[in-house]
Amino acid sequence: MTPTTHNFSYYTALVLLLVWPLSLGAQQLEFVLTESGYPIDSERCLSKDTEYESLQISVIGEQATSLTDATLTIRMEEEMLFYESYLQFDGPTFFDWLDQYKAFRKEVTISMEFLYTLTSGNRQQYALEFCVNRSGEVIVMSEGPGGDNYVKLPVFFATDRNYDETQEDFEDQFGSQRSSLKYGWCTVSIPNTHEVGQIESPSIWKFEFWEDPAKHIVIHKVDLLQKDSFFRKLSSRVKRSNGKQSFLFVHGYNVSFTDAAKRTAQMAYDLGFDGEPVFYSWPSKASTSAYTNDEATIQWSKLNMERFLEDYIERSEAEQIYLIAHSMGNRGLTRALIDLLQEKPHLKEKIQEVILAAPDIDADVFKEEIAPKMVENLQSPVTLYVSAEDAALLASDAVHGYRRAGDSRQGVLVVDGIETIDATGLDESFLGHSYFSETKPILNDILEIINTSKRAARRRSLEKQQQDEGVYWKIKSN
Repeated sequence: MTPTTHNFSYYTALVLLLVWPLSLGAQQLEFVLTESGYPIDSERCLSKDTEYESLQISVIGEQATSLTDATLTIRMEEEMLFYESYLQFDGPTFFDWLDQYKAFRKEVTISMEFLYTLTSGNRQQYALEFCVNRSGEVIVMSEGPGGDNYVKLPVFFATDRNYDETQEDFEDQFGSQRSSLKYGWCTVSIPNTHEVGQIESPSIWKFEFWEDPAKHIVIHKVDLLQKDSFFRKLSSRVKRSNGKQSFLFVHGYNVSFTDAAKRTAQMAYDLGFDGEPVFYSWPSKASTSAYTNDEATIQWSKLNMERFLEDYIERSEAEQIYLIAHSMGNRGLTRALIDLLQEKPHLKEKIQEVILAAPDIDADVFKEEIAPKMVENLQSPVTLYVSAEDAALLASDAVHGYRRAGDSRQGVLVVDGIETIDATGLDESFLGHSYFSETKPILNDILEIINTSKRAARRRSLEKQQQDEGVYWKIKSN
């Protein structure tokens, strides 16, 4: 028998989980809402992050064995969901009801009211009350009478950095030593004053000595998860996104865990990405002087990256996956992807696009070895962003004695099966190395790729360029 819905007048109040008996006298029976077998945390609201497939109602207490049955009425503002038996309660149906009445677009209070009968014939009432909010979605947070001033985004991650839980600062918790794979997610806030492409942070020139979420991009919380729990939460959220989309970002050299988390959140926000952002943080030492150390570590991390990539594609439930790598991170992602698809070619079906931004890879190795294998095994579009003003890659050229795939000073790298976009002239920063995420024209180009799947020849913001090696594309000047 299916539940029924009704209208009624109901006053919403509490935003904390409360449990209380409605009948007078001692209460010896309790109804408990559980998630994956565990009672819902009294400090946490229900949201789209909740694993609704695992929600159940349990009965505990001395009189639990005397229970014959109970009706269940769920109330939210003027809506009501009724079950003739609490045993008919179904988590996915409950989610659909909440979503239908836009519970996740506002903060509301839900009550679950049980009218139960014991074998003695005695009828009693019991109720649960809890909040529902948009946690994990874009959450508008208020700071006093001034109104809304920042939003929060959830960002999933995998990392093979060492972890020290005794450290209070997130920057110190995830170190630069090699370790086993770990999984989790973090909550990152973006201020309403955010400018596209920027990672707002405190500036001593503005007398800012600590992070303020109203002004800066801030990490509020990091939770480590067991592998199975990680993929349950990720897949649950992906399935509820309109396009069942997700992107995976692999950062480059000289990047900390917190840098990677903030960059991923910034990209997701600036792209208006309708899906779940994920990043892989390999143990870069986050130091300009540790370039050779990072080179060795990205090579070491490739196998862990491949293992995660396999699970991510198979278990995220995403039907449209975008893989994005920057700088030295391209070395790990391209090698991991090639080896994975050679072993399990069916995984390529869910990959919509691979975006290689400013790759710090030997240009000849990329053209003669990596690119052909990617084109052969992937059979999905690959976009390569390059620039002639990338100071970081210029330094890498000097270190290695050979140009990098992302450096177009000696000509734009053109490879059959890969679309090359020249971003020269777009980034006015000192290094000019993070243009893929910091310049509006490139972000807009990536957004068009994701939203329309149009190839370069059909994207109006691009101009066709011809050189002896072949065709490439350039962002049109304003």
